[in-house]
Amino acid sequence: MISDMRKKQSLIRLPGRAGFTLIEVLLAVTLTAIVFGSTMYFFRMGNQSIIKISDHAQARMNAIKILNYIVDDLKRCVVDDSMARLIQPVEIYEGNSKSLTGSGDKIVFYGIHHRRFAPPKMQLVAQRIEYGTEPLPGDPDAFIVTRNGVRLGGAGLGHVDPVSRLRFDAMDIKQACQMRISPYHAITVRVFPRGNMDTKSWTKGAAAGLKFGEGDSTAERNVQQRLCRLSNIESQFACMLSIKNSIKNSVPAQLAYPDIALLDAPFGMNCPEIKQTVSHPMDWVRPPNLVLIDDVPFNDQTANIDVNG
Repeated sequence: MISDMRKKQSLIRLPGRAGFTLIEVLLAVTLTAIVFGSTMYFFRMGNQSIIKISDHAQARMNAIKILNYIVDDLKRCVVDDSMARLIQPVEIYEGNSKSLTGSGDKIVFYGIHHRRFAPPKMQLVAQRIEYGTEPLPGDPDAFIVTRNGVRLGGAGLGHVDPVSRLRFDAMDIKQACQMRISPYHAITVRVFPRGNMDTKSWTKGAAAGLKFGEGDSTAERNVQQRLCRLSNIESQFACMLSIKNSIKNSVPAQLAYPDIALLDAPFGMNCPEIKQTVSHPMDWVRPPNLVLIDDVPFNDQTANIDVNG
């Protein structure tokens, strides 16, 4: 009986005595654990969200950086007096084979490198620029962007991370017909980022037997793309079409432009809905031999340095 009373006294705070009972202590510890656990859960979830957002932003910034660099190089694109190059200034490849569909993962073109002065004339010297991809060792679904066979990066560009895909597309044939230009005078560059969200989305698509981008809303939503129009080549193309129409009955003029007939059907370009030839203003005609093609990889160290002779 006495022992039972002592137990009850130990669980109940007696009047005038300081301290906490065992029940109060256990209740306080339980509530503290619940609050602390909830705080840690929300802290962990917030931290994971910050990591995802940071990865998402970094992957997109990496893709934008690559896209801007490629577009800046495309703005250098020029051609010599060859009508074949005028029609297709940018060659598109799917792997190592020339693309028959106007879509691929590699492009080759020539960009202005420097000016050469040989009085009384001046020439623009162009060198070869090639963009492509190589699989990342150990990860066949990640690709390193290369420029002239070397991994893109450095020289003010900084480190460049791998991407999911790199694609190049010529202009739609119907649109090119309406504009009376070669479809290769406007190239769409598409860079697919490789963040954690993109990787998970692609893994699900591959498990379903889909090719990259098929039914993949994440890849299409996050792709960084831009249509790059080669305006200076469009102008030259228009001028040559006008010259072609004006020298139909001039044998000497035809001898001056022996391959100008190629402009009739640039690489299978068929425009049956256009019945009449569209006139083009001849506000500028480039002098012959202005551009010299130097078929060597573009040298960034000597670019924009004029030479004599």
